[in-house]
Amino acid sequence: MHSLTSLTYYQRLGLSPGASPEAIRRAYRQLSKRYHPDTSPLAPEVAIRRFQELQEAYLILSNPLQRAIYDASLRAVLSNPGSAERDSLELRMETRPLSGGEICALLLMGSTFLMCLLLAGTLAWLRESGAG
Repeated sequence: MHSLTSLTYYQRLGLSPGASPEAIRRAYRQLSKRYHPDTSPLAPEVAIRRFQELQEAYLILSNPLQRAIYDASLRAVLSNPGSAERDSLELRMETRPLSGGEICALLLMGSTFLMCLLLAGTLAWLRESGAG
């Protein structure tokens, strides 16, 4: 068997890039039982390495911010036709619609940014009008 290191984090967990957080958690739990050094029939050094590779993939994919950064870097590699990394990945990225939670987070961040701009403008205007 080959090492999981040459695979993307999604491939390590047997998932597509559009996998939901629940699917990521489920796949990690299932595979971590299979490769846990205490329960795996594999040689201890192989089981430890596989388990660590699964943990690495899960830590990145279970964190929304780290997953977004990873997805962007993966898309950049895949969009470069001359990239040796692209040839080794052999993965087609899939686009998926934003979830309700992601849309809510984007709206919240956008409205917070606008409120900060409004507050900064108001404070600048008040300072200027109070100084004159």
